Amino acid sequence: MPTNAESDSALKAALAQLSLSQLPLSDSGEELSPEQLLQQVRQLYLIHSETGKLLHEAVLAARAAGLSWAVIGDRLGVSKQAVQRRFGTSVELARDAATERILGPVNRSNEIAILNESGRSGWKLLSSKHGEHLVLRTNTLWEVKRTLLSAPLALGKGGRERWQLASVRFPDVFFTREWHDGE
Repeated sequence: MPTNAESDSALKAALAQLSLSQLPLSDSGEELSPEQLLQQVRQLYLIHSETGKLLHEAVLAARAAGLSWAVIGDRLGVSKQAVQRRFGTSVELARDAATERILGPVNRSNEIAILNESGRSGWKLLSSKHGEHLVLRTNTLWEVKRTLLSAPLALGKGGRERWQLASVRFPDVFFTREWHDGE
């Protein structure tokens, strides 16, 4: 079985090889053009982003398996406070996944259908960002309506009093109400 140092070296070598295979290089030893430099920045950013997501998932899994912040921090070479500060909030959200979750990615053309589908499964809209919505598990079925911020009261005839403001995400306002079949 390889040691941690051997595993770390092998991983670094694999990442370096991946980086080299994705990045533009000058074959003639000349300096890279500004466009090639920007390509390098973009590729390295994508690698950084993906490895960050993998690290995040690994920490979530380690905490779910019962490992302490101190043990995880020690393995990462940081204090337990540092690792808890960096990952703690998302770990707590993951622990609450039975009661809250993120719907996404969504886009403007499909978000209402997705929100209403989840609403009929008992998920109530709490907040919205572009591309995703935070929903809460409830024992009630929900319906969602989106209006423009400039016309937030355009909710249809006679139903305004039952709609509740759920979220604002420029330029939209999202309202929820208990879902009733046939309305």
